[in-house]
Amino acid sequence: MANLFEYLLNKIFKPKFFDEKKIFKIVDIQNKKLDLLNALIGKRIKLTSEPHSFFHKRVSIRNFSGKALNKEYFSEIIFNSLGIRKDKSPKKEYSLEPRTFPSAGGLNLIESAIYVHNVSGIEKGIYLYNPYTEELILLKSKVLLEDLLPYCQNINLNQANFVIFFISNIQPGMIKYGLRSYRYVLLEAGHAAQNILLNLPKYGLGGVCLGAFNDKKLRKELNILKDYQNEYVVVCGGIK
Repeated sequence: MANLFEYLLNKIFKPKFFDEKKIFKIVDIQNKKLDLLNALIGKRIKLTSEPHSFFHKRVSIRNFSGKALNKEYFSEIIFNSLGIRKDKSPKKEYSLEPRTFPSAGGLNLIESAIYVHNVSGIEKGIYLYNPYTEELILLKSKVLLEDLLPYCQNINLNQANFVIFFISNIQPGMIKYGLRSYRYVLLEAGHAAQNILLNLPKYGLGGVCLGAFNDKKLRKELNILKDYQNEYVVVCGGIK
């Protein structure tokens, strides 16, 4: 099943680079969307609120400070964003321990491989995060990040503190939800990534999300089992 989705990703959803004509077309579509919203007829209720820094400090950044991240701060970010909830709710017999982000049917289809680049007290390399024991498991120590993320020339990868690769095993979802489970996998990856992004500003960090990567090299370098594939990437580092 994983090979099927890899084929779709590489053949059908292969990244396309913009030319000026395509950019103008996107702008036209976006303007029409705004015109439609403004033209809707009906009672309008103005919403007012004060911005909470928790959300408004989240920003996508591509150039990082290069300063080392404290291991304690790194641990807090990973545990609070991707760990097991302490206020555990009752779970179904086929569900796993509830995480800090929602998962369809409690199946926990998303796991996290983390490339640690500049975190004090942790050796460089790619690790698999085990939320059930709160441990990092070293997969590979020597990795060229630029080979895994070849479409990121505008991102200063060498100055990042860590990179999270959200990987999935869709098989439990396929059994319960059929083909619709792939939607749930992508949603779950998005929930987990948002947790990371909302936690970063507290520690003076920012991040950027990526959907373009080399699937074959990622599978090889991450030493992912044949039933796993990469879905989403978040590059994290200090704000200049």
